[in-house]
Amino acid sequence: VGPWAFYFLSNVPLCKGHLFMSLNHIRPWRNIYRRKSRQIMVGNVPVGGDAPITVQTMTNTLTTDPAATIKQIIAAAEAGADIVHFDVMDNHYVPNLTIGPMVCKALRDHGVTAPIDVHLMVQPVDDLIRMFADAGATYITFHPEASSHIDRSLQLVRDLGCKAGLVLNPGTGLDVTDWVMDKMDMLLLMSVNPGFGGQKFIPSTLKKIQDVKAMIDQQDKDRLNSYL
Repeated sequence: VGPWAFYFLSNVPLCKGHLFMSLNHIRPWRNIYRRKSRQIMVGNVPVGGDAPITVQTMTNTLTTDPAATIKQIIAAAEAGADIVHFDVMDNHYVPNLTIGPMVCKALRDHGVTAPIDVHLMVQPVDDLIRMFADAGATYITFHPEASSHIDRSLQLVRDLGCKAGLVLNPGTGLDVTDWVMDKMDMLLLMSVNPGFGGQKFIPSTLKKIQDVKAMIDQQDKDRLNSYL
C-alpha cells in the first residue's frame, strides 16, 4: 500500500472528508475492503472528529507498469477499485512526463465505469481540462499556481460536466481557496512535492489536514447561520 492522499469535499455538508489508499500493486486489491469509521487517526492526529469519514481504495496510474497500464487498471477496477487516479505530468510544471487523455479514453472504451480522478500537474491547465473531460474524466483537479485564472478554470471543469477541485502543494497555503470554495467539489492536499512517486511523507501535512477540517466546519456553520 502506497502513501495516503488526503481529500476533502468542500461543499458537501454531511461528508467532511475522504481518505484514499493508493495501491502500488494490483494483487493486494483482493484483500482490501472499504470501511466507515467515526474517527480515523493519521499518525497521532485525529482527522475524522465526530463526522463520518469514508476510506476508499484507489488505483494510481503512476504506479503501474508503463507497458501494461491499461491492462492493470482494468484488473484493479474489476477487483473493486473505488476510483482510478491519473497523475498527469507535463515536464513543465513538474520535471516528469506521464500519460495523457488517450489513456483515459481507452479505459472508458474498455468498459471501465469507476470514477476517474485526474490530477493535472501541468501548466497551463485549460486545454487539458477540455481534453480529459472529453475523454471521460469524472473529477479534474489542478494546482492553483498553474492557472492564470483559478476561478475560471474551476468553472470550466464544471461547465464540461466534471467535478472540480484544487491541489495544494506542501508549501501552498489554504488562503488560495478563500474565494473559490463555492466552485470546488474537492480539495487534494499533497503530502509530498509533485513530480515523482516514492518520496518521504512531509509531516506538516497533518496540521494542514486539521486546518482544512476546521475551515470546512466553519463554512458549514456559516451556511447554517445564513438560513436562520
